[in-house]
Amino acid sequence: MQTPKLVKRVNNPGLTKTPNQEETLKTIIKPLFLVLVLLVVSLEVWAVNLEEAPDDDVDDVDHAAAGFSAEDIAVIKFEDVDGAPVLDGVLDDEFWAHAQPLEIKMELYPVRFAEAIVDTDVLAAVTATHLYLGFTAHDPRPEELRSSVRLRDGVKDGDYVSIVIDPTGNLRRKLEFRVNPHGSVSDVLQNTISDRYIYDWDTEWNAEAKITSQGYVVEMEIPLNSIKQPVIKEGEVPGWAVILKRSYPRAVDRTFGAVYIFQKENSSLNLTNSKRLEMTPYYIFHPDEERDKDEPFEQVKDHENHDVGADIKLVVNSSTTVSATLLPNYTDVEADIARDSINNTFTPFQPEKRKFFQEGKDLYSTTMPVVYTRNIVQPEVGIGFAHVGRKISAGGMAISDESTELIMPDNLGSEKVDIIDLPGELFAARYATGQKGSSTGILTTIRTGHDYSNFVGGVDGLFNLGLDDKLRYQVMYSRTEYPDAFANDLCNGDDCLSPP
Repeated sequence: MQTPKLVKRVNNPGLTKTPNQEETLKTIIKPLFLVLVLLVVSLEVWAVNLEEAPDDDVDDVDHAAAGFSAEDIAVIKFEDVDGAPVLDGVLDDEFWAHAQPLEIKMELYPVRFAEAIVDTDVLAAVTATHLYLGFTAHDPRPEELRSSVRLRDGVKDGDYVSIVIDPTGNLRRKLEFRVNPHGSVSDVLQNTISDRYIYDWDTEWNAEAKITSQGYVVEMEIPLNSIKQPVIKEGEVPGWAVILKRSYPRAVDRTFGAVYIFQKENSSLNLTNSKRLEMTPYYIFHPDEERDKDEPFEQVKDHENHDVGADIKLVVNSSTTVSATLLPNYTDVEADIARDSINNTFTPFQPEKRKFFQEGKDLYSTTMPVVYTRNIVQPEVGIGFAHVGRKISAGGMAISDESTELIMPDNLGSEKVDIIDLPGELFAARYATGQKGSSTGILTTIRTGHDYSNFVGGVDGLFNLGLDDKLRYQVMYSRTEYPDAFANDLCNGDDCLSPP
């Protein structure tokens, strides 16, 4: 009964034919004009919001929250530490004697800003290239630990310790590194604009853990290059807003934490101008054989497939990267997460682990999911740009795909559809600006194929009204043109294209 409803979107004959250049231009200009008008209105509202905001020394603290104030945020100044510890879950290296002693003594949930019921000691040190953390999680009953060996990004509940880093200080993008007592890890990107925890995001870091008779110990090693941070201007002191966390689920699930500002006056936290070029070429040989149907046990035909390609990334500075891919290699991508979808008629959204699409992935995360890169099946070539700054973040990518695949939704289910086995072109661009936890952004995507085109554009915003209160909005415009063959296929043989 839903098929005619879907096809109503293509009842107009103009939507099932390839438009000429003039019609295409009009199609794109109209929604862009609407988007620009909405963006101007959003910027005006955002400007008024900034003018009315209190001008405090620490704007990211809700002073109305009882029991907590800016004075509770300690500024930790680091000195250079030479060498590196052995990651074995034991804090007995000489390296840790030069680390800063910290502690987690505040409860964040369910009783906010209460005193933590268990002790957690932390050692923190910074070298010229890495941030090192040593957690000692004391537990009066370690036999009650809720922990097990997990796949990467599988640490979502149970006992764990973590560090949350906001390298820009704009409260829109935070990086969390979690480790449970068995040494399993999760790196999570917290996107405040979309209010999502993005587990797809991965970066380079190491950790080890060990369960003891008094609790458990965790050691972390995080390269400073793995943390995007804004370029430091002359005279500025580089620093991060940091939350040290501990999950403690027992009869009541509790979360403990401590808020700090990490600062470093020399180059250790200021790798913002270090340029580098990363290139990962590959070659794969796929031998394959076929059997003769008359001789079932005889291999009669060989197929020798040779795949060659490369991923290239230019790190302009710590906040800006330019990346490119040519016939990318996906053999090193982790397997999809197993999903119980036997009774689910909707297409599951799989995590994105491909290196090229992970760069700047969070830029395209909005309240309504607009960009789903797993629909890009086998790109031949692609180029991308990503910039994350204190006030402005921007990104763009252009890809040529070998086929055009999309998801056709319905109220009872959805399915992936290959419109035609011919190359398609994709483009996405994102711009966001704001401070004090608020943001205004614009997002647009364009996708074309054989007799197929799709345009999506709009604006979104986030108003930070306090520690718990956020106001989010998003307005989008979409226009799609399908080929005749696709529309006829939706009819299932019925003449549903003619208006009643």
